[in-house]
Amino acid sequence: MIIDKPYQGKGYGEAALLGIMKIAKKKGIKKLTLDVFPNHKAAVSLYKKVGFKKIAIVIKMEKKL
Repeated sequence: MIIDKPYQGKGYGEAALLGIMKIAKKKGIKKLTLDVFPNHKAAVSLYKKVGFKKIAIVIKMEKKL
């Protein structure tokens, strides 16, 4: 999910997540997962605020040849 810069910090991301969670619960979905870059502090904070918990930190690596 991406919220364009002018709309960030206005609660749209939180509203979207809460809506998604409500629909998922009504459909019987038991768990939602997501990926987020650990250095994206605003996103991590939002996800924690709505109840997501950190379960792993993934490091992606590459080597150009």
